[in-house]
Amino acid sequence: CPDPPLTLADPAAVRQAVQTLRTAKRPLVIIGKGSAYARAEHEIHRLVTSHYLPFLPTPMGKGVITDDHPLSVAAARSKALKKADVVLLLGTRLNWILHFGKPPRFRPDVKIIQLCEELARGG
Repeated sequence: CPDPPLTLADPAAVRQAVQTLRTAKRPLVIIGKGSAYARAEHEIHRLVTSHYLPFLPTPMGKGVITDDHPLSVAAARSKALKKADVVLLLGTRLNWILHFGKPPRFRPDVKIIQLCEELARGG
């Protein structure tokens, strides 16, 4: 049986997401279990540290980057969610744990960029 075709994101959408993240005043990376399943610890650590991006692990995303990392905002979770103008979701989705990305926990004008967690499962 041949391997299934590799599905990639639209390059224009990727460029737009990168530009949105670059121009963010208060970006936030939310790390979920899909990141751990994908074994993307090193790549995510490099992204967070090289661009000084604050991050918040979900309960199942803990350990992808250590909780004592200086860019972790886990101790100020509510404030970080409410203040973020751009949120990059890595290996997670906006479910009840993340208040579905809605106010009052999130800003009404927040921009969400999601790296599909299905990729981590081979989907």
